[in-house]
Amino acid sequence: MTLFSSILTGLLLGLVLTVAFTALFGVKDIDKALLEMAKTFRMPTDRQIRYIYIPGLTAPFLKNIRVGAPIGLILGIGLYIIF
Repeated sequence: MTLFSSILTGLLLGLVLTVAFTALFGVKDIDKALLEMAKTFRMPTDRQIRYIYIPGLTAPFLKNIRVGAPIGLILGIGLYIIF
């Protein structure tokens, strides 16, 4: 395994895992009052995604990208050393 491919694999593993956890736990942290208000005003699902979910997930998503990239680099270098 070359250095480039191992670092790329590590980055993908690190980022995919952190982004998956962000998506799973970030949706649960969306403000319930906003969702109830959207339901009360009969806001369509596409607008709920655009105006409630995406802004609510942006900050945790960027934070986990910042944390996941170094983890991915460490995984990639570890993969290069092992293989």
